[in-house]
Amino acid sequence: METVARVADRQRSVRELDEREMAAWTAFLEASHRVFRSVEQQLKQEAGLSHAGTRSWSSSRRRATPGCG
Repeated sequence: METVARVADRQRSVRELDEREMAAWTAFLEASHRVFRSVEQQLKQEAGLSHAGTRSWSSSRRRATPGCG
């Protein structure tokens, strides 16, 4: 487990994003959100599932598959 001092050292070494980097991250996050919402809507319309439901289903399938724990 990390000590408080190590976490503080790491936080001091983090720099703020410049304007171009922040614009890129903002665009990425907005696009990711749109993709997630679109997939969520499609799952609900076509299969009656939510994203949370598919995660639960896939998790149970992995547990039931030998070697995929």
